[in-house]
Amino acid sequence: MERKRAAVPHGAITNIPVFIKKADNFLLTDVDDNVFIDFGAGIGVINVGHANDKVVEAISEQAHKFTHTCFHMAMYESYVQVAEKLNKYTPGDSQKKTYLINSGAEAIENAVKIARRYTGKSAIVAFEHAFHGRTLLGLTLTGKVSPYREGFGPMAPEIYHLPSPHRPNIHTLSHRKPSEYTADFIAEQLKTVVPVSDIAAFIIEPVLGEGGVLPIDTSYLQALVTFAHDHNILLIADEI
Repeated sequence: MERKRAAVPHGAITNIPVFIKKADNFLLTDVDDNVFIDFGAGIGVINVGHANDKVVEAISEQAHKFTHTCFHMAMYESYVQVAEKLNKYTPGDSQKKTYLINSGAEAIENAVKIARRYTGKSAIVAFEHAFHGRTLLGLTLTGKVSPYREGFGPMAPEIYHLPSPHRPNIHTLSHRKPSEYTADFIAEQLKTVVPVSDIAAFIIEPVLGEGGVLPIDTSYLQALVTFAHDHNILLIADEI
Protein backbone atom coordinates (compact mmCIF):
# COMPACT_ATOMS: atom_id res chain seq x y z
CA MET A 1 0.00 0.00 0.00
CA GLU A 2 2.90 2.37 0.71
CA ARG A 3 4.24 1.73 -2.80
CA LYS A 4 0.82 2.55 -4.21
CA ARG A 5 0.66 5.83 -2.29
CA ALA A 6 4.13 6.77 -3.51
CA ALA A 7 3.63 5.86 -7.17
CA VAL A 8 -0.08 6.35 -7.92
CA PRO A 9 -2.00 9.65 -7.59
CA HIS A 10 -4.80 9.92 -5.05
CA GLY A 11 -7.33 10.25 -7.87
CA ALA A 12 -7.09 6.50 -8.49
CA ILE A 13 -9.33 5.80 -5.52
CA THR A 14 -9.91 2.25 -4.27
CA ASN A 15 -12.89 0.75 -2.48
CA ILE A 16 -11.08 -1.97 -0.52
CA PRO A 17 -7.44 -1.95 0.69
CA VAL A 18 -6.36 -5.24 -0.90
CA PHE A 19 -4.21 -6.24 -3.87
CA ILE A 20 -5.40 -9.12 -6.04
CA LYS A 21 -2.90 -11.66 -7.35
CA LYS A 22 -5.27 -14.02 -9.16
CA ALA A 23 -8.93 -14.69 -9.87
CA ASP A 24 -11.01 -17.66 -10.95
CA ASN A 25 -14.62 -17.39 -12.07
CA PHE A 26 -16.24 -15.22 -9.35
CA LEU A 27 -13.50 -15.53 -6.71
CA LEU A 28 -10.62 -13.10 -6.10
CA THR A 29 -7.48 -14.06 -4.19
CA ASP A 30 -5.32 -11.31 -2.72
CA VAL A 31 -1.58 -11.28 -2.04
CA ASP A 32 -2.23 -12.53 1.51
CA ASP A 33 -4.27 -15.48 0.16
CA ASN A 34 -7.59 -14.10 1.37
CA VAL A 35 -10.44 -15.09 -0.95
CA PHE A 36 -13.30 -12.74 -1.85
CA ILE A 37 -16.50 -13.08 -3.86
CA ASP A 38 -16.25 -10.56 -6.70
CA PHE A 39 -19.56 -8.70 -6.61
CA GLY A 40 -17.96 -5.73 -8.40
CA ALA A 41 -17.01 -7.66 -11.56
CA GLY A 42 -14.86 -4.80 -12.85
CA ILE A 43 -17.91 -2.54 -12.47
CA GLY A 44 -20.17 -4.93 -14.31
CA VAL A 45 -17.99 -6.06 -17.21
CA ILE A 46 -16.79 -9.52 -16.14
CA ASN A 47 -20.08 -11.22 -16.93
CA VAL A 48 -18.51 -14.60 -17.79
CA GLY A 49 -16.17 -14.64 -14.79
CA HIS A 50 -12.41 -14.37 -14.48
CA ALA A 51 -10.04 -16.59 -16.46
CA ASN A 52 -12.88 -18.03 -18.51
CA ASP A 53 -11.34 -20.71 -20.75
CA LYS A 54 -12.97 -19.45 -23.95
CA VAL A 55 -11.97 -15.85 -23.26
CA VAL A 56 -8.38 -16.80 -22.41
CA GLU A 57 -8.16 -18.89 -25.58
CA ALA A 58 -9.54 -16.08 -27.73
CA ILE A 59 -7.13 -13.52 -26.22
CA SER A 60 -4.17 -15.84 -26.76
CA GLU A 61 -5.17 -16.61 -30.34
CA GLN A 62 -5.55 -12.92 -31.17
CA ALA A 63 -2.26 -11.96 -29.47
CA HIS A 64 -0.44 -14.43 -31.71
CA LYS A 65 -1.93 -12.71 -34.80
CA PHE A 66 -1.51 -9.03 -33.85
CA THR A 67 -2.20 -6.89 -30.79
CA HIS A 68 -3.22 -3.47 -32.08
CA THR A 69 -3.30 -1.52 -35.32
CA CYS A 70 -5.86 1.20 -34.53
CA PHE A 71 -8.91 0.54 -36.70
CA HIS A 72 -8.60 4.04 -38.18
CA MET A 73 -5.14 3.15 -39.48
CA ALA A 74 -5.62 -0.49 -40.53
CA MET A 75 -9.00 -2.23 -40.36
CA TYR A 76 -9.56 -5.83 -39.22
CA GLU A 77 -12.50 -8.21 -39.51
CA SER A 78 -13.01 -8.92 -35.80
CA TYR A 79 -14.02 -5.27 -35.23
CA VAL A 80 -16.77 -5.67 -37.81
CA GLN A 81 -17.83 -9.03 -36.34
CA VAL A 82 -18.27 -7.52 -32.87
CA ALA A 83 -20.24 -4.62 -34.33
CA GLU A 84 -22.51 -7.02 -36.22
CA LYS A 85 -23.24 -9.04 -33.08
CA LEU A 86 -23.94 -5.97 -30.96
CA ASN A 87 -26.23 -4.59 -33.67
CA LYS A 88 -28.09 -7.91 -33.77
CA TYR A 89 -28.73 -8.05 -30.04
CA THR A 90 -29.51 -4.37 -29.45
CA PRO A 91 -33.29 -4.01 -28.91
CA GLY A 92 -35.51 -2.23 -31.42
CA ASP A 93 -36.39 -2.46 -35.10
CA SER A 94 -34.35 0.49 -36.37
CA GLN A 95 -31.03 0.16 -38.18
CA LYS A 96 -28.11 -0.26 -35.77
CA LYS A 97 -24.45 0.69 -36.02
CA THR A 98 -21.69 0.19 -33.46
CA TYR A 99 -18.60 2.28 -32.75
CA LEU A 100 -16.04 0.66 -30.44
CA ILE A 101 -14.04 2.99 -28.21
CA ASN A 102 -12.02 2.92 -25.00
CA SER A 103 -14.36 3.79 -22.15
CA GLY A 104 -17.83 4.78 -21.05
CA ALA A 105 -16.80 8.42 -20.69
CA GLU A 106 -15.48 8.47 -24.24
CA ALA A 107 -18.73 6.89 -25.45
CA ILE A 108 -20.70 9.64 -23.73
CA GLU A 109 -18.50 12.37 -25.20
CA ASN A 110 -19.08 11.00 -28.70
CA ALA A 111 -22.82 10.51 -28.16
CA VAL A 112 -23.17 14.18 -27.20
CA LYS A 113 -21.12 15.26 -30.22
CA ILE A 114 -23.31 13.16 -32.52
CA ALA A 115 -26.52 14.53 -30.99
CA ARG A 116 -25.40 18.14 -31.35
CA ARG A 117 -24.17 17.68 -34.91
CA TYR A 118 -27.27 15.75 -36.02
CA THR A 119 -29.85 18.09 -34.48
CA GLY A 120 -28.00 21.38 -34.83
CA LYS A 121 -28.90 22.13 -31.20
CA SER A 122 -26.67 22.38 -28.14
CA ALA A 123 -28.52 21.71 -24.87
CA ILE A 124 -28.21 18.28 -23.23
CA VAL A 125 -30.58 17.27 -20.42
CA ALA A 126 -29.34 14.73 -17.86
CA PHE A 127 -30.80 13.56 -14.55
CA GLU A 128 -29.93 14.00 -10.91
CA HIS A 129 -28.05 11.18 -9.12
CA ALA A 130 -26.76 9.75 -12.42
CA PHE A 131 -23.10 9.02 -13.18
CA HIS A 132 -21.70 9.57 -16.68
CA GLY A 133 -17.92 9.61 -16.30
CA ARG A 134 -14.93 11.59 -15.05
CA THR A 135 -14.02 13.66 -18.10
CA LEU A 136 -15.07 17.31 -17.90
CA LEU A 137 -18.23 16.68 -19.92
CA GLY A 138 -18.88 13.43 -18.03
CA LEU A 139 -18.56 15.28 -14.72
CA THR A 140 -20.93 17.98 -15.90
CA LEU A 141 -23.52 15.41 -16.96
CA THR A 142 -23.13 13.50 -13.69
CA GLY A 143 -26.01 14.43 -11.41
CA LYS A 144 -24.11 14.74 -8.15
CA VAL A 145 -21.67 17.37 -6.90
CA SER A 146 -19.76 15.42 -4.26
CA PRO A 147 -17.33 13.79 -4.67
CA TYR A 148 -16.94 14.18 -8.43
CA ARG A 149 -17.40 17.84 -9.34
CA GLU A 150 -15.99 19.67 -6.32
CA GLY A 151 -13.01 21.82 -7.23
CA PHE A 152 -13.08 21.12 -10.98
CA GLY A 153 -15.22 24.00 -12.25
CA PRO A 154 -16.26 25.67 -14.34
CA MET A 155 -18.24 22.81 -15.83
CA ALA A 156 -19.08 22.36 -19.52
CA PRO A 157 -21.84 24.68 -20.80
CA GLU A 158 -25.34 23.83 -22.01
CA ILE A 159 -25.87 20.88 -19.64
CA TYR A 160 -29.09 20.78 -17.60
CA HIS A 161 -30.56 18.36 -15.05
CA LEU A 162 -34.03 17.10 -14.18
CA PRO A 163 -35.03 15.23 -11.00
CA SER A 164 -34.24 11.55 -11.30
CA PRO A 165 -37.21 9.36 -12.27
CA HIS A 166 -35.50 6.37 -10.64
CA ARG A 167 -35.81 7.46 -7.04
CA PRO A 168 -39.03 7.92 -5.05
CA ASN A 169 -39.75 10.97 -2.93
CA ILE A 170 -37.49 13.37 -4.82
CA HIS A 171 -38.75 16.84 -5.75
CA THR A 172 -41.66 16.81 -8.22
CA LEU A 173 -41.57 13.02 -8.64
CA SER A 174 -42.62 12.43 -5.04
CA HIS A 175 -45.36 9.80 -4.73
CA ARG A 176 -46.21 10.11 -8.41
CA LYS A 177 -48.10 7.22 -10.02
CA PRO A 178 -46.75 5.67 -13.25
CA SER A 179 -49.88 6.78 -15.13
CA GLU A 180 -48.91 10.40 -14.43
CA TYR A 181 -45.65 10.10 -16.35
CA THR A 182 -46.63 11.60 -19.71
CA ALA A 183 -45.06 13.77 -22.39
CA ASP A 184 -46.96 16.69 -20.87
CA PHE A 185 -45.32 15.94 -17.53
CA ILE A 186 -41.87 16.09 -19.19
CA ALA A 187 -42.79 19.45 -20.72
CA GLU A 188 -43.86 20.75 -17.32
CA GLN A 189 -40.54 19.64 -15.79
CA LEU A 190 -38.58 21.53 -18.45
CA LYS A 191 -40.45 24.84 -18.16
CA THR A 192 -38.00 26.36 -15.70
CA VAL A 193 -34.91 24.48 -16.91
CA VAL A 194 -34.22 25.03 -20.63
CA PRO A 195 -36.17 25.93 -23.80
CA VAL A 196 -37.35 22.72 -25.46
CA SER A 197 -36.30 24.07 -28.86
CA ASP A 198 -32.66 24.15 -27.66
CA ILE A 199 -32.46 20.50 -26.54
CA ALA A 200 -30.31 18.17 -28.66
CA ALA A 201 -30.66 15.09 -26.45
CA PHE A 202 -31.74 13.58 -23.17
CA ILE A 203 -29.20 11.28 -21.53
CA ILE A 204 -30.37 8.75 -18.97
CA GLU A 205 -29.24 5.55 -17.26
CA PRO A 206 -31.95 2.88 -17.81
CA VAL A 207 -30.71 1.47 -14.50
CA LEU A 208 -29.39 4.13 -12.13
CA GLY A 209 -25.94 2.91 -11.12
CA GLU A 210 -24.23 4.81 -8.32
CA GLY A 211 -27.57 6.31 -7.36
CA GLY A 212 -28.70 2.96 -5.96
CA VAL A 213 -28.87 0.36 -8.78
CA LEU A 214 -32.50 1.27 -9.41
CA PRO A 215 -34.30 0.64 -12.72
CA ILE A 216 -36.06 3.56 -14.32
CA ASP A 217 -39.85 3.55 -14.23
CA THR A 218 -40.84 2.20 -17.66
CA SER A 219 -43.72 4.64 -18.04
CA TYR A 220 -41.36 7.59 -17.51
CA LEU A 221 -38.99 6.27 -20.17
CA GLN A 222 -41.89 5.80 -22.58
CA ALA A 223 -43.02 9.36 -21.92
CA LEU A 224 -39.47 10.59 -22.50
CA VAL A 225 -39.28 8.74 -25.84
CA THR A 226 -42.62 10.21 -26.94
CA PHE A 227 -41.58 13.72 -25.96
CA ALA A 228 -38.21 13.36 -27.69
CA HIS A 229 -39.78 12.13 -30.94
CA ASP A 230 -42.29 14.98 -30.92
CA HIS A 231 -39.57 17.63 -30.54
CA ASN A 232 -36.69 16.30 -32.68
CA ILE A 233 -34.66 15.38 -29.60
CA LEU A 234 -32.39 12.34 -29.40
CA LEU A 235 -32.35 9.93 -26.46
CA ILE A 236 -28.99 8.62 -25.21
CA ALA A 237 -29.09 5.49 -23.03
CA ASP A 238 -25.97 5.23 -20.86
CA GLU A 239 -25.85 1.58 -19.90
CA ILE A 240 -23.26 -1.16 -19.40
